[in-house]
Amino acid sequence: MVKNHYFFSVFLAIFPILINMSGMKYIISGNVEPKVRQKIIKTLYGELRKDGFTGKIEHFEARHAGFSQFGIDASFDYVEKHKDIEIKKSIDFRCDDSGVLETDEEESDNNNDYYPSVETILEPLKSVSTQQPEAQREEKRVKKIIIQNEKKGLYTFDGIEMTFFTDSNSITSDQKEEEKIKLLDDIAKKNQSGSLKQRYAAGYYSIPLAELKAHEFYYYKIGIKIGDPRARNFQEENFAEFLIEVFNQSKIPDGQYQFDLSADDKTSGSYLYGTINIIVKNGVASLMS
Repeated sequence: MVKNHYFFSVFLAIFPILINMSGMKYIISGNVEPKVRQKIIKTLYGELRKDGFTGKIEHFEARHAGFSQFGIDASFDYVEKHKDIEIKKSIDFRCDDSGVLETDEEESDNNNDYYPSVETILEPLKSVSTQQPEAQREEKRVKKIIIQNEKKGLYTFDGIEMTFFTDSNSITSDQKEEEKIKLLDDIAKKNQSGSLKQRYAAGYYSIPLAELKAHEFYYYKIGIKIGDPRARNFQEENFAEFLIEVFNQSKIPDGQYQFDLSADDKTSGSYLYGTINIIVKNGVASLMS
């Protein structure tokens, strides 16, 4: 017992030395240090001001993930006034424990592609177009159509989100996404009301819904529960045909629709079962190739 206590004491003594030699600075989870916090916020503001954003960072939170994972998990709200409207976008991201946010032009010092650049962190701000009243009215209309057809008993509605292509895994390819980002930036500049101070969030917010649709800047992500596919002999191809028929009968708005299918049977548990992508163009629905 004494021997075990001795080895444990020795381990506690040399462990900080080993950590220091390995270059690991933080191993305990918890709120980030004030200097690290300010470094992150200063970098974010620097990029915002460089790109013409005039809003504020509010409700900033950052915590070390700790020894098991390392890195910082952070989040904040970007808030900007546009005329009498408050534009607000919540963003979360990860960075290394030092609080360094790299740029697209810099070489990665941490050799970890898991940490996004500061430009990538702020890209979701371009999705504020979906906050405009016309876009939100359309989302409610699509939701109503999906819920109405729930009565046919083939699925249970589990949520809808108008997802901008910069917000998450887009249906488009990486190359096409880069081209769309450039196009979106160009459109935002045209909407800047003659002043750089009105350029970014307000510029994106002011893009008409018809123009957003014309360039496929967003898609609908819809969650559906289908029960236990084994018990119901579920076939994804048949369900896709059903969705297309529903769309064509319901006059759903043109756009791209991604259905995430999951099972909700109590015996099998809830798990992701599949994804169906449908495009509606000129009022006609079809599977995306």
